[in-house]
Amino acid sequence: MKENKSLPKGLSLGTVNYVARILEQATEAANVAAQEFIDGAPKDDSGFVRDACGFSNIHAYNGRTAFIKALRYLQDTQRQSGGSYWVTIRCSHGEQSITVNEIAMNAAVEVLRNAFPENQFYVSSRLD
Repeated sequence: MKENKSLPKGLSLGTVNYVARILEQATEAANVAAQEFIDGAPKDDSGFVRDACGFSNIHAYNGRTAFIKALRYLQDTQRQSGGSYWVTIRCSHGEQSITVNEIAMNAAVEVLRNAFPENQFYVSSRLD
């Protein structure tokens, strides 16, 4: 976050800080859920989860909420087609398993939905 960047109208620094904390909590929940699955999952000869390769993302709808304004202020989103915003959750598990990635993003979405019920959050996935 840039120090000199002015806040958009109707957005407080307190809200920005709250959104940043919730994003940290969502990331932590994603990492914990992913690791729990990884620990019990069958592995291939390289030690990675035996699964199809794929990725998952979180999309948030309702771009006029304080959450999206703060996310944009934090420069941690991209507007997608259909009016959604990409919510960036950076996991540390290092797996490309689509199942691991979906489990991680679903755990993050649960945190986001509890904190920001005025937004709609969805996980989207794609095979690689």
